[in-house]
Amino acid sequence: MKVAGLTTMVESSSNQLEESTEFTRAQNEKEYTKLLASLKGQTVNIPDLRPIFSGWPYGINPKEDALTKLVTKWVASLPRTGEDKTKFLCKDLPSFGAMLWPRAELRELYTLTCFLGWISLWDDAIDEPRGVHAEDSLDCAKYGKDTKDFLRHCLQVISEEKTPKPSSLKESIKALWFNLSSGRGLNNHYAVPKTLDPITQSFESIGDQIRAAYTIEQRKIFLDEMNIYVDSTMDEQIFRGMYIIAGVDSFWKIRMGSSGDAALTALLDLANNIRVPYAIMKDSEVKILVDETNKIISMTNDLLSLKKEFVNLPENGSKIGQPAGSDPCIMNHIPLAFAEQEHKDLQLVINQAAEFIKTAVHTFDTTASSVLARPRDDPISETHLHDFIQGCRENCTGNLEWSFKTMRYGLRGLRQADGSVSFVFYADAEIIREGPVGDQGDGAYSTGRGGAANIESPQTPGPHKGAAHDVEVIPEQALRRESQVDTHTGRGGAANVHPASSTPTPSGPAIAPREQQNHHVGRGGEGNEQHKSAKHEGAVDALKHLFSGKKK
Repeated sequence: MKVAGLTTMVESSSNQLEESTEFTRAQNEKEYTKLLASLKGQTVNIPDLRPIFSGWPYGINPKEDALTKLVTKWVASLPRTGEDKTKFLCKDLPSFGAMLWPRAELRELYTLTCFLGWISLWDDAIDEPRGVHAEDSLDCAKYGKDTKDFLRHCLQVISEEKTPKPSSLKESIKALWFNLSSGRGLNNHYAVPKTLDPITQSFESIGDQIRAAYTIEQRKIFLDEMNIYVDSTMDEQIFRGMYIIAGVDSFWKIRMGSSGDAALTALLDLANNIRVPYAIMKDSEVKILVDETNKIISMTNDLLSLKKEFVNLPENGSKIGQPAGSDPCIMNHIPLAFAEQEHKDLQLVINQAAEFIKTAVHTFDTTASSVLARPRDDPISETHLHDFIQGCRENCTGNLEWSFKTMRYGLRGLRQADGSVSFVFYADAEIIREGPVGDQGDGAYSTGRGGAANIESPQTPGPHKGAAHDVEVIPEQALRRESQVDTHTGRGGAANVHPASSTPTPSGPAIAPREQQNHHVGRGGEGNEQHKSAKHEGAVDALKHLFSGKKK
């Protein structure tokens, strides 16, 4: 009876905790939805960030074409890569690698670019609405722990924690055989998970290359940053799952780890064939260089991902985080700073974010000058340190330029003559179809706003099988009066409307003034009309991206 009574108490406490958690989550979701609603319809202008990086190096690795061929073969061997993700990995990913590491040799460039792809896929498994580990918190935690154990195993870094002895002779022989057959030797003091997610396991070949090129000290630095990345990403999922609107300070404590940028910095030795001494890498000023690089890239991404994350905000009252998948990532500095601001001036937040980047660049330059000014006995270390600093700068400028080249952020062709970018939150004016979910007798249906990842099986039952019941919905932003003469260059909203002028844009030739009769080039709304006689050659180049698979 005592045992039964204790069981009842435990179950009761568990139920109360679950109810309390659900209540808190529901309350958080109301505030979350309210914050998103307050952003709706606001126009933002992101100033040109390029002048901030004046004097910093930028380049594209000339081996990009050869890299693309190698990456395409690697992608074919990967598990769980859908059509959209495969396109990104094969096309946008190599260009990203070529811009981040413009001086790397092909072998190292290939390893580094595969790591970018791997970390994207790993993140998708817990970050995407349909990620295989996204729904179950215990499964997600196991995924993180298994990943950390496997990274340690691949990199052959001995854990400082006491490793439990194998429970049986069979387990000892199994561990020994695994170590010897994989070329890892006898002194392998890391636990290998019995079952591994296939994405996690696909790190093995990447880890082999890093282990072969790096000293134990270099591997420790990289592994430490990866452990922080995994832990921070797990923390981020708690905030997302509970709809917590983080304070800016709390956000940055997580963001500095979950960005993964510090891990990339730890791979600069591999990228540039250098070896910065361990003591120098642990120096307090060098740590500032790593942190400022992280801040610059993270804030740049938060600014330039706004259109991707927040143009398609759900309508008020809709459930955020539905499987169909347009869950805006609230773990972004801009909306969180906006939430803390008394006057709710979104443009002011944008301007302050740009100033944040400018300050970080200045801090980096000042610190770099201080570090390089110190006398050193070893001229090789001096040269390698200089290359490391240049590599940090190349990561920042490469990330910035790639953000405009890729279709991940939807910014291609949107730079104005002054280098700025403008768009409206939730005002993309795209014509969509709305109606009951399920098979309506006309094949597979879309659960989202486009893309193969949002296509569902036609076997899912609908409310009235046999005929389609969805209808076209034309947002107000897509309806424009005939007297307006701006040129619409895409299918979605104010962000793709360009003034009728002959001013050259950075992404294409001048757009001729429209004076003659227009003709319709889109699916809906007079806003999709174009000049009859002038062939529009481009404010928007084409392409599609990824890695985002989210988002990420």
